[in-house]
Amino acid sequence: MIKLSFEGNKFVGIVGSKTYSNDELTNGTYYFRCRANDGEFNSHYTAVTTILYDNVAILNYTVETVTPVISGATNDFFLNVVGGLLESR
Repeated sequence: MIKLSFEGNKFVGIVGSKTYSNDELTNGTYYFRCRANDGEFNSHYTAVTTILYDNVAILNYTVETVTPVISGATNDFFLNVVGGLLESR
């Protein structure tokens, strides 16, 4: 589980992180898409996410935000992967 932190509709970082072995993730910048299951962004919600690299989906996650309402159905983020650790860009 990766937790995303928001201030209003501004993405401010990841709370906690998940590590992967080198054969699961390589170093580089990954494209992170977060979409609420019910189309609504509540103060706490579970979202289906996909990490894309060169426009190819390579991993799926379940993500729970830790703060407030966001308008819209999709929010996109860029993440850096360093030594198998997923970090915010």
